Amino acid sequence: RNNVFMINAFSSQIFPICSDHESASKNILQPGPLADAYIPAGWMPPETLVKFLKSYDDDDDRPLCVGFGSMPFQKTNELIDALDKLNRRTIVVGNGISIDKGNDTELFFQTHSVPYAWLLPQCSMMLSHGGAGVFHTTLR
Repeated sequence: RNNVFMINAFSSQIFPICSDHESASKNILQPGPLADAYIPAGWMPPETLVKFLKSYDDDDDRPLCVGFGSMPFQKTNELIDALDKLNRRTIVVGNGISIDKGNDTELFFQTHSVPYAWLLPQCSMMLSHGGAGVFHTTLR
């Protein structure tokens, strides 16, 4: 037990370090978010994504963002149907959800990877799997 160390890449303001066992908390390091503001040097957004983002009229019409990373998502059809009923443009990030080509391409844009620090300020909301990285970037 004393030889096991844990690094939690999330803020102690959101998830405080366990204080139940004094000895256990000495082995838990919690440096905070590691890359919530990270945008790779030289990264450029795809032109198709830029065009999709520019297609909204005002701040109230900013697209939704949905991402589950590479986690498989069993309810893809239900999620896409719900988003379709909202009639809101949506950016889907990651490999866990796939948009059927039969869906309205003016409403949905899919990308396998994009820095959330760049994307999320341009979106109205984020629906995610709750991973530490996207969680902190969403809170920014």
